[in-house]
Amino acid sequence: MNGELFELEALDVEAYQIKEVLKIVMHSIVFQRALGECRSREVESDLFDLSYVRCDSQPVDQKIHSYAEAFSSTLQGAAAARRAQICVAFVERRSRPGTFGLFGGGQTKVIWERWHVPLEVRAEAGSEAGGAGTTPASEPEARRMRLQKLEAALRTTLEEIVTRASTRKEHIPPADGLGGGGPSASGDAGAVAAPAAAAASGAAGPFAAAAAAGGAEAAWFEVSSDAAGGWAQTGVAAGLDLLKAGLGRLPRGI
Repeated sequence: MNGELFELEALDVEAYQIKEVLKIVMHSIVFQRALGECRSREVESDLFDLSYVRCDSQPVDQKIHSYAEAFSSTLQGAAAARRAQICVAFVERRSRPGTFGLFGGGQTKVIWERWHVPLEVRAEAGSEAGGAGTTPASEPEARRMRLQKLEAALRTTLEEIVTRASTRKEHIPPADGLGGGGPSASGDAGAVAAPAAAAASGAAGPFAAAAAAGGAEAAWFEVSSDAAGGWAQTGVAAGLDLLKAGLGRLPRGI
């Protein structure tokens, strides 16, 4: 069961914008699905002329920051324009019945909702020609216009997240199935520690560090990516960790 799926429109970004764009979008999605008691916090973007609402939870902030950093590092330095996609998945922990009802069966993880966030990543400056009709003198103006266009697209995306999340709720499980129901006022949530899951999968590299960030308090959501560069740079172990953590596609050559 892969749960409800929300597909967002692709955002056209430059490499230096990836981290901030992902933080804005992921925080906005996670806040909409933070079940239980959750303090909100309005934040001004460090890069764009807009604000967004996120959970006032250090573990959640740490986990999202770590994933945004990992994905941004993977996509930096692209020699050509490329498309990448992240997936934010929300999970429910269910008790698994034991054999003949005599032994504890542990827990099983069920994904009840996914959000796909596609990015169109522009090539690094100097790695491609500026584009048809673009000269070195006109490039600053072109970048300014692209920035304004991206800010408008981000505002539209934030509105879409709120609208979709508020109109489709029937599939959301009871808060007790999440092992705490999301971040509480004290920052507590989740039930299964992410570091243990990362260790069990043999994960390595920046994606494993991101999976471990936030610990048990942020175990009720996971993030993955289909960025091909991530497979090559972090190795097979990290690629398998991403696959287990949520819906990436298998790397080539495995």
